[in-house]
Amino acid sequence: MIMASTDPAVTNFWAPVAQIVPVLALALVIEARRYAVHWPEATLRTRRWQSVYLLLVAFIFLSIETWALIAMQTGNSYPVLLSVTPYLLILAFGALSYLPIASFTGLVNADVGDFLEKAAPWSKWRRALRRFDKKVSLLEKDMNELAGDLDLDIERDLSTIQEHEQFALQAEALLQQVSMLGSDPGEGNRLPEGALDAGISSLHASRGKSWAAVEKTRERLTVSYRLRDAAPEHVAQVRVLRRDVEEMKSRKPTPADHERYERLVRRLAFLASEPAFPESMVDRGAPK
Repeated sequence: MIMASTDPAVTNFWAPVAQIVPVLALALVIEARRYAVHWPEATLRTRRWQSVYLLLVAFIFLSIETWALIAMQTGNSYPVLLSVTPYLLILAFGALSYLPIASFTGLVNADVGDFLEKAAPWSKWRRALRRFDKKVSLLEKDMNELAGDLDLDIERDLSTIQEHEQFALQAEALLQQVSMLGSDPGEGNRLPEGALDAGISSLHASRGKSWAAVEKTRERLTVSYRLRDAAPEHVAQVRVLRRDVEEMKSRKPTPADHERYERLVRRLAFLASEPAFPESMVDRGAPK
């Protein structure tokens, strides 16, 4: 190629760059083929970021080579491209060197990787523990609030029982008065035909509804008492989950820890599956 430039940057910079970039691009192609062989074993996230990374480096090499050839052909060197190109080359060369060096370093320093797996806040294990800890905190908060709401429910049910008992007793007293009125021929004849029987039927129905409401409220009250008594136990179970999670945060995860974590997840899901400390949980206890 004929150099028609009087700009020293063309011969001093762009000409060497035009020869170096193809060599680096060939190394990139070889590295990409090597990684593509192992992609079936990699996760989707790993394949995705590696492909984007390789494509970005290839685009940088193509752009720089194009700028170099144009500069050599026209003899003009744009100051902006001349200033940016060294940094892009350093970035691309560093990125190209990272893949093989990172793999080799990871194999040689496996203990460092184990330490990062335990200590690094961005590791998959630590993220899972943080999510689990957040769920435990929310469940513990809900249980504590629910335990306080149970006291209000019990107080309200006691007041409801008292009201319905008064209604039932009043209906009972009125029923006795109406019955006595019906036994008096003089008083009974003053009422329209059928009115006495209708009044007696209405009082019977009112009394029955009141006593039925009392029984239903007593059943709900019994459950509320049982749930309130069981609340401290279940709050303690949730705190045990928190303690177990904190213990696993302090060391490198083992296969046993992963199995234990899965059991904790199932146990937490069980505790949170039904609202208000379900009676079935009180009877049989949480799974071990």
